[in-house]
Amino acid sequence: TDIGDTLYVRHNQEREHLSRGSNYIRMNQSAVVSYKKRKQLTKKEHDKIINQVKDYLAIYHRVDRTLPIYDIYSENLQQRLDLRYMAPLSMSSRIRAQREKNIVRSIHRKLKKYKHLVRVTEKSGVFCVLRTQDHEQKAIEYREKTKVYKELSSNRFEATLNKVIRLLNNLHAKQGKLRAWQYNEMRPNVKTCKLAYMYFNPKTHKDGTPFRPIMHTIDSPTTNISRLLDRLIRPIFNEKTKHTSIIDGAHLIKRLRQYANDGHLRPTTLFCTFDINNLYTMLPQQQSLDILVEFLQTHDKHRVQGMDIATIRELARIVIEENAFVYRNKYYQQIIGGAMGSQFTLTLANIFMCKWEKESICRQLPSFEIYGRNNNGVLSTSVYHKTTSEPYVVPFESDHPRHIFRNIIRAALLRAVRYSSTFEAFNTERRSIRLMLLYNGYPSTYINSEFRKFFHQYDIHDSDSSILPMITDERQFLAIHNRIAPTPTPR
Repeated sequence: TDIGDTLYVRHNQEREHLSRGSNYIRMNQSAVVSYKKRKQLTKKEHDKIINQVKDYLAIYHRVDRTLPIYDIYSENLQQRLDLRYMAPLSMSSRIRAQREKNIVRSIHRKLKKYKHLVRVTEKSGVFCVLRTQDHEQKAIEYREKTKVYKELSSNRFEATLNKVIRLLNNLHAKQGKLRAWQYNEMRPNVKTCKLAYMYFNPKTHKDGTPFRPIMHTIDSPTTNISRLLDRLIRPIFNEKTKHTSIIDGAHLIKRLRQYANDGHLRPTTLFCTFDINNLYTMLPQQQSLDILVEFLQTHDKHRVQGMDIATIRELARIVIEENAFVYRNKYYQQIIGGAMGSQFTLTLANIFMCKWEKESICRQLPSFEIYGRNNNGVLSTSVYHKTTSEPYVVPFESDHPRHIFRNIIRAALLRAVRYSSTFEAFNTERRSIRLMLLYNGYPSTYINSEFRKFFHQYDIHDSDSSILPMITDERQFLAIHNRIAPTPTPR
């Protein structure tokens, strides 16, 4: 949607602010807050950090909460927070902070007046402005198309919370079902627990801008169970599927090169990709639980850190079945699949897909087949950019720590070197990186400096008098590529 026309922008201020995307952090936001309010904020932040530190050390290291060292730590922490939030600012910094606050207020007023919404787009992180009516119509169409949500007549939060507590209490009371630390970690905090809610992110990189439903389950009754199950099961899945899993693009390229070196790549070899729509919301719940049990039994995991398979299944069942949430003041329950946003849903979906791939694909493919790309028998790779994707990274004006910007440039160059099979492909991607950084407000001198640091790290030195840091030939590129490409990708 055209942001300028939608918000009736004057002097493009709102347009410019929204174009900075969801990762942008306004400078010195606390500067335009009253002294009393800032004191309250620092006190709240101080107490939160202290309690988190004490809880962690008490639970995992049995450290006494009353040790005198905590008083010293508390005093030092308060001084740091006061220095950060209470220190006076220059006049120019205060003016900028107030101006940006006014712009945000203006955007909020216009969105409310003209009945529009701002949503973060899927993957790209930029903002999308939608008419409220259009947004609701797409949400209705999604629910009617997938049929995975059932409307409830009342709020099921208390019932769900009681179910979770009752299940954990019953399992804990039985010998050998749950260890004390597992029970304590999964038990929901009744003071902070609340009903999940749903929102939709538009997928602007796909035709028709479909929606992806996201369930905000951070404080829901089943969240702690989901986290623990994910922490227990995911390492097992990663270990058992490491020879057939692709971690990222660099890992895929490494596997493809090995495939070619083994003599399996021919001019007639076809590579392909496929996409599964709405995977998380289309998982059959009971079948997914059966496949989870089968996966654990197949790999002789009859107990995982003292927890037997029957207990794991029972805990997984309540995670995927008790997904009640609120959306637009109406209550729903998910009756198919798992919540998009719940940690264990991803692991369960991976286990389900592993089973499906073995039965539906691997039986149909002869040995050594793989997905990928072929250029007349020669493996050619480069960074791929979707035509609909936005050239967006954290804007340079954002109030992020300075190392974030260095890391963004370094990560982009590392990806370019690892993904590019030729000097020409790397040069093309390097130009794209530079344009992306300029588009997001990075100064040209800063970009050149970080590029030069990156090349110097791998002993590629251009002339100090050159305007742009350059790799001048295939030999220099291959020298860097051969050092970086074999580096294993961490899981």
